[in-house]
Amino acid sequence: MNRTKGLPIATIILYAIFITFTCLSCSGYYSDENFAGLIKAKVPIYLPELEPTTSTQDYKVAFNFGIAACDTLACIYNQDQTAMPRYIGMVYDYAKKLGMPETVLRELGGITAAMNQGDWEKVFKLSDDFTNKVAEELEKAGKKDEALLAMVAWHLEGLYITAKSVNNRFSPESAILLRNADFVKYMEALSVSLQTNKEVKAIMAALPKINQIINRPKNYTYTQTDAKELISICEPLRKTLLSD
Repeated sequence: MNRTKGLPIATIILYAIFITFTCLSCSGYYSDENFAGLIKAKVPIYLPELEPTTSTQDYKVAFNFGIAACDTLACIYNQDQTAMPRYIGMVYDYAKKLGMPETVLRELGGITAAMNQGDWEKVFKLSDDFTNKVAEELEKAGKKDEALLAMVAWHLEGLYITAKSVNNRFSPESAILLRNADFVKYMEALSVSLQTNKEVKAIMAALPKINQIINRPKNYTYTQTDAKELISICEPLRKTLLSD
């Protein structure tokens, strides 16, 4: 599957809102480009275990939404018909908790149908359409903070999945994908009010160590040790975001 144009599931919604409220560009591309890079390097994309949250707090639901959406993207790139329905189900539940109307939510059925037919390009297109509509609804509801917290989770999950995938089948080509200069810039651009969130504070505290890995000098050759170190940092952080 050649995915070179457009943004997949959850990227449009979060990326569009991110541009609207922070005026930074290209924030949502990291996971899309990296997952495509992993496929090109013939590295299976790692799919994390994920249990649904029982929390009803909007900010917690937003974190879980961002992580589930990123994991759904991993399913799409892996063309995983077995795992994807479960993650799509989580996206549905979290989107509903965030106030999405049923007219928008039911469009996820079309994505599932396209997956069952093995039409992955259609899955991408329908996912884009769905997330555009979710973006509109979130903007109408004024849920800026929830959208940005979902993007925080999205980015962290993208780092984690990339590092796990690279570590599981290490190669010099895939190791290059550990580089991500924009992650720290994005985190530092979050508003002061969002940086007081305890989960965001935990990520901010880990930023220096993360930055040391993902912003190595341009002539640096990444190693498997770099992947393992990034995993050791991201793993406890994502657990903090997922916990009720």
